[in-house]
Parts: sequence; C-alpha cells; structure tokens
Amino acid sequence: MKKAILIMKPMVLLAMIFSLTLGSCKKGWFDEENGHGGGGGNGGGNEAVTTTGVVERVQCGVSVFGSEMWIRTSSGILLQPCMVSSLIPMKPLQEGDKVEVVYRKYTGNMLMLDPACSKLYIPNNNIVYTKAIIDFIKIQTTTNGSCPEVTIINTKPEYDKLKNTNNISVKSARIEGSSLLLEITYGGCNNNTESIKLVGQATERSDLLTYQVMAINEKPQGCKALITANVCFDLSMLKATIDGYIRIHVEGTNQDLIF
Repeated sequence: MKKAILIMKPMVLLAMIFSLTLGSCKKGWFDEENGHGGGGGNGGGNEAVTTTGVVERVQCGVSVFGSEMWIRTSSGILLQPCMVSSLIPMKPLQEGDKVEVVYRKYTGNMLMLDPACSKLYIPNNNIVYTKAIIDFIKIQTTTNGSCPEVTIINTKPEYDKLKNTNNISVKSARIEGSSLLLEITYGGCNNNTESIKLVGQATERSDLLTYQVMAINEKPQGCKALITANVCFDLSMLKATIDGYIRIHVEGTNQDLIF
C-alpha cells in the first residue's frame, strides 16, 4: 500500500504542473505572489538605465501601457512595464514602435502601487524578462515606418467640408525633426492606421506662414470601438521652398507648432 502511495505522489505532482500550464492565459508559475518572475523580481539594483528598444506584444502579458505592450531593448532585454514615474504620462504604444526609454528594475512589493506587476499571465514559462519602473519614454518612430507626406488642399470649401465630417480627435501633437507626431482617437474596428491621412490648408497669417492641418480617415469603418493610435507625417514638403519658420496649427488642439 505504501508503495502505491509513493507512486501516486509524482503522478499528482505532474498533474498539478500540467494544470498550471494548461490554457492560454491561466494564472500560474510567473505570478508575483508565487515568488517567481524575471530579472526584476525581489532584490536586485534599481539604477536607472537609458536605452532604446521596440514595443513587443507578449501574449497575455500585463503592462501599464496596455494589455501585452512590453519593450524589447536594443541589448535584447525584455521589459515588463510595471509602473511609470509620476513625472511622465501613460502614453499609448503600438506593437513595433521604436522608443527611447529610461527604466529601473522593480525591486519588490510596492504596497499595491504596482497592479501590473502584482499579476502576470503568461502561457510560456520559458520567457525571461525584467520587471521595470519606467521613468521616461519617448516614441522615436511609429509603426508607420516612413511618415507619409501632407496633402495640401487648395480650396477652402473642400477643406471645411472635410473638417465638418471628420470623426478623428487629436489628443496631442508634437514635431520631431521634420515629422509631425499625433496621438489620435477614432471610431473603428482595429488600430490599422493606413487609411489615416493628413491634409493641410494654407491660411492668411501676416506674421508667419501658417498651415492648418487635420488627420482624416479616408476609409472609415462601421465598428464603433474607440481606437487610440500614434501616427506620423512628413512636413518636409511644406518647408522645401521656405527660408525660415512656418507655423503648424493642428485642428482639434489649442497649440501652434513652429517648424
């Protein structure tokens, strides 16, 4: 009888391990409360590291930047963004975005201030990762690759018609180099931004050449989901023949950008 019990114990143990790994997003081996995790688990240093990387989608991986949005650094380290510094906003990221990031290792229980690190659902127990506190992050290049150019509209009625029927909201706008980077929200079915275009209209401003510009969706979708995305546009053609600065006013914002 004792021999039979000894044989059963390994069988029960194997069954328990199998049950932890069964299913696509089951809670299991990598949960924080089980004392496991990547290089950013309990202990370790918290010296700030400045690096570049690419946003990578990790199936079922929790992140403060949205479900599954992790960062693969240029040195190959996979970061799970657990927390962000109070000094930076929570910026939406897309798979494939190239980013500059400053991070520190997460070094233990942060008294419930780390909801993204307190739970983790990963089906693959072989993933090696580092839990990280993000002190700074900036998108260098969006998933669009090379930014498309602006389409200039020469007639004000045509521009105004697009403006009155447009369903895209601009949350933020900034210029980096010769690119205009927009964070937008729109109604649709997915975050495919290939149909998002930028149109511009020159305006009468005596102090500085000014363009009004707006993002439009050339192929609006019937779905009503609210999508947030980052898109970029090349402003080089607007300045090709201008010796000096131009002003860019993005519809939907209260700011003028000098380029």
